[in-house]
Amino acid sequence: GTDLDVVYTVSGKGLSENSPVIYSSVGDLNFGAVSKGSSRQLSFYVTAENLAEDVMITADNSSFSVTPEVIPANLSEPQQITVVFAPDTENFLLLLSDLKRKFL
Repeated sequence: GTDLDVVYTVSGKGLSENSPVIYSSVGDLNFGAVSKGSSRQLSFYVTAENLAEDVMITADNSSFSVTPEVIPANLSEPQQITVVFAPDTENFLLLLSDLKRKFL
């Protein structure tokens, strides 16, 4: 089959004290080759500091689903995030920041 690369991109910048921050245990989620009609799931963990509100997690592409869809503002323990890739088409290359974090 055709290899499919999914790139999860993170970046950083200096923050002032008490800025809201979400830390991820991974930089990339590589699902490899997944056939149409099949699925593969990968997980990672997030921790957070100084969140004033819950943070929604969404996928930019309908072939991906994310659970849970919310990082709670009061997160005190690492939270597992599971991403499922179930391609609805064949032979495409997808390079994107898979998890789009939006502060409410």
